[in-house]
Amino acid sequence: MGSLFLKVLAAGDIATVLARANAKIAAFAESISVPAFIFYVLGAVLAVGAGLLGYKLIKLLVSLSFTVVGYALGEELYLLVAGYFKLESFDWLAYVAGAVVAILFFFLAFKKFSYAFCAVMGVVGFMLGFFYVHDVSLALGCGIVLALVCMFMIRPAFILLTSGGGAFVAVSMVSALLPDVSYLKLNEGYIGLLVALGLTVLFVLVQVLTTHGDAKKENAKTAAAPAPKRRVKRRIIEA
Repeated sequence: MGSLFLKVLAAGDIATVLARANAKIAAFAESISVPAFIFYVLGAVLAVGAGLLGYKLIKLLVSLSFTVVGYALGEELYLLVAGYFKLESFDWLAYVAGAVVAILFFFLAFKKFSYAFCAVMGVVGFMLGFFYVHDVSLALGCGIVLALVCMFMIRPAFILLTSGGGAFVAVSMVSALLPDVSYLKLNEGYIGLLVALGLTVLFVLVQVLTTHGDAKKENAKTAAAPAPKRRVKRRIIEA
């Protein structure tokens, strides 16, 4: 059994990751005797919803993303321990460890979602860096830089992430719904990629326009907030 994190890294690029996800969905649908197109339609609808409403759902989406990171981390840690102590017959405990850490990360993200978002972006930066440079050190540097940048630019970074993620997942789901339309597949030619990039631009514009008022309110609240009171240390002079 391989970890979720290593399986994603082994895919090598985003298109392959999404294609494998579609295959997993199809296998799961077959195992429970439900038509796969239902899951593809639901996935496409959720992806478009995330692309259009991402920033308005920032706390929920960050918490869910951080939950996935927690699951992958919990599973990875257990597999490392199991490999060291040779516990191959207890591989099912990897799912338990992943679930426990995922629940913990969900609550942590809900309490401190801005830090959770930076952590998620760090993981995204590492994966993207590894996909294109194939060097762990450089990929780690990409993750750290992206996390630090996003710390100071949460709104634009989150809008770009949800717009891009929603667009690519939506195109992937539609291509699974229409298997005969090969040009929509992200790993076959450039048309699917161009469609996904076009949707990304559209989603970004919609989110920027629909959250402009929210950003102004947040800035006004920050400006109106009273400055923190400084504690005055009193010196006690004994006579």
